[in-house]
Amino acid sequence: MAPVRHANAARKHLDERSLWFWSVMGVGVPLVFSVVLATAIAQEQPVTGTVYARQAEFRIPFTLDGRAGRLQEVQLLLSEDQGQSWRLYTRTSPDRGGFDFRATRDGLHSFAVRTIDALGRASPPGLQGIRPELKIVIDTRPPSVALRPRNAREGMVAVEWDVREENLDPANFNLEYRLQGARDWIPLIVEPGPNGSHAWNPGTAGPVEVRLHVRDLARNEGEDRITVTPGAQDFRASSTGGDPEWRQDAGATAPGTRYVNSKRISFNFEIKDTGPSGVSAIELWQTTDRRNWTLYGKEPRPQPPLICEVAREGIYGFTMVVRSGVGLATPPPQAGDSPQVWVEVDLTPPIVHWVRTEVGRGPESGKLFITWKATDKNLGATPITLFYSETPEGPWKEIDKNVENGGRYVWQMPAAGIPYKFLVKVDATDKAGNSGASVTASYAIVDLALPKSTILGVEPASKAGANPLNP
Repeated sequence: MAPVRHANAARKHLDERSLWFWSVMGVGVPLVFSVVLATAIAQEQPVTGTVYARQAEFRIPFTLDGRAGRLQEVQLLLSEDQGQSWRLYTRTSPDRGGFDFRATRDGLHSFAVRTIDALGRASPPGLQGIRPELKIVIDTRPPSVALRPRNAREGMVAVEWDVREENLDPANFNLEYRLQGARDWIPLIVEPGPNGSHAWNPGTAGPVEVRLHVRDLARNEGEDRITVTPGAQDFRASSTGGDPEWRQDAGATAPGTRYVNSKRISFNFEIKDTGPSGVSAIELWQTTDRRNWTLYGKEPRPQPPLICEVAREGIYGFTMVVRSGVGLATPPPQAGDSPQVWVEVDLTPPIVHWVRTEVGRGPESGKLFITWKATDKNLGATPITLFYSETPEGPWKEIDKNVENGGRYVWQMPAAGIPYKFLVKVDATDKAGNSGASVTASYAIVDLALPKSTILGVEPASKAGANPLNP
């Protein structure tokens, strides 16, 4: 049976459009469903695949043909674990014409329908094996966009970005700039992604305004703007613009860089070749690009550790200069000199966007397939730790640690000691020690047994004893 376009329903929102939903045969009575959502998911075509919505509350209307009198009830079924388990969300009579749905959280929601006829027969009869008929991802939060300047060669400008959004729409990722006083924005061609950078020649020596405007698949929008000056930025530097020992492409990091998750940095050090006059002071010099060095401070009591504090996240180079008791010292660092150590101050934890599980069946029985998406610019080779727990509050028991961020892990569950249902948590830790985690939205149910009974005998029941079953 072909889908039927449902007329626009009267709703509180403006500019609403209907979606073709799905066709279901309910005990011989065909049902044609459509879903009315706001413009966040406005589509004038049959729904195939996943729909994204930026509102958590909407109505799912349905229409019946002339044989609707044969039905006494229409049920809306909901799954929040990709169809692994289903529950009855609501029920209504055929004459009500629809369901009101309200999501309690963001994420994937799968829907199916079941009908009850006049004789009380359900179609389908049970909740096992139901396939999702419609999938809607509720996404009520706008993308978080952070745009930052970077070091650039003379005459160039460069920026980097960090976009936090699980459902980013690559087709609506726009990096643009305009010259001071100009009205029109000039688009730049970049590779869309949650993290990235771009350098270009704006054709001016004056300030340049840059903006990054993105949209997710639910049509939530996010934007950030900054102003940069060609080849003369004073900002957090997280690239290597003018350093020939580093890679010239954006995003490079110096070999041997140390990572810390605090703006207060502690340096341990050792002083050698001290003369009879001893040491009068230690100077700490700082750079972000090897071209410009500044004296951070002097310490008259040269005992480790030496503490300094930087203003913001970024990559900083440090060199210590020791002065003898009579004021002699090696020359301070000059333009082009490499620092003794590069330190990246990283205060941003990794993002674990989602975690999902699938219980193995058949020859894969006893296995749990765990998938996730974790991002961070400073993730190491094995940054992932996996846990499980019977409750969201814990305690969390370790499945494995030092796992590669490949997005997939197959857990051969122990034969005993594992609860029949549990949550899974993925924790990602970056090189600086920042951690981010996410927990599955629903329980992994590993008890897939189907209990069966066998009648062993039949005999008259005495009047006393067990209570009779209610008919």
